[in-house]
Amino acid sequence: MAILGLAVIAIFVIWWFALRSGPIGPPDAANSFEAADIQPSAVTLIWRHDGRGENVVHWKLKRRVSGTGLPFVLINESLDAASRRVVDEAVDPGTSYEYQLLAVGEKGHESVAVEVALTTGA
Repeated sequence: MAILGLAVIAIFVIWWFALRSGPIGPPDAANSFEAADIQPSAVTLIWRHDGRGENVVHWKLKRRVSGTGLPFVLINESLDAASRRVVDEAVDPGTSYEYQLLAVGEKGHESVAVEVALTTGA
């Protein structure tokens, strides 16, 4: 009887691991997200990621003008998983912006957004 019980447990364990195809849930958000360089017509943003959760396939970057109350607009969805830096050259001098960065996992799950606010040079 004990052998039958162990066999049932072994079959269950094999079945469970066969169904699990990878980490469950969204990837973790970036550990940090900040402006590394702010110029009148370009902003360089950098971030770190610890690689937890679902594997990151790509990053989404969104932007809006600060204080408008408008929704964030997707400005880049083609940042590959290894990216940790992006330059936004579509900014206006002396303008305040808010950015959101999201990790997108292999199953399409998105991380919680991390945000940074900044004002470009005059």
